[in-house]
Amino acid sequence: MEVPLLKNFMRKITLIVVLAFQCWPCATVLARQGASANFEVIRADGRVEFLNSEGVVLKSITVEIADTPEAMSRGLMFRTGLDHTMGMLFIYEDVRELAFWMRNTPTPLDIIFVSEGGRVINIAADTKPMSDRRHYSKGLAKYVVEVVSGFCARYGVVEGTLIRWQRN
Repeated sequence: MEVPLLKNFMRKITLIVVLAFQCWPCATVLARQGASANFEVIRADGRVEFLNSEGVVLKSITVEIADTPEAMSRGLMFRTGLDHTMGMLFIYEDVRELAFWMRNTPTPLDIIFVSEGGRVINIAADTKPMSDRRHYSKGLAKYVVEVVSGFCARYGVVEGTLIRWQRN
């Protein structure tokens, strides 16, 4: 009686092992696709420097530049893995009052609204992930920089801080 149970058990184990090896390539491809969507967070399109009133660089970061309607509407949606060395720079063709939200954005951000002259107008700090609440510029803005939450407090970025940026 024990031999048939053992044979049945061994067949099930063999079947599981065979299926696991057959499914492994698909699982690997799916994992890589998920990783590229989530962990290749920032395309290194340029750099942004934050400068204090004396012109001293407080922090320099790598940014992905969003300057098309498609890139601007997507922003940092669905991305994770941000740290204090990276962000996104939105560049608008003209100055205007701007509103940003956190829809489909899993990471809390500091949203920095910047004038045409490169001065920080205001900061929406520690925004709530996955929220439809709108965060507005307090005046006409030409640029917005999105960075991980806590960035501004950590590096002393406040209203009036100057930004300088360049494309790679």
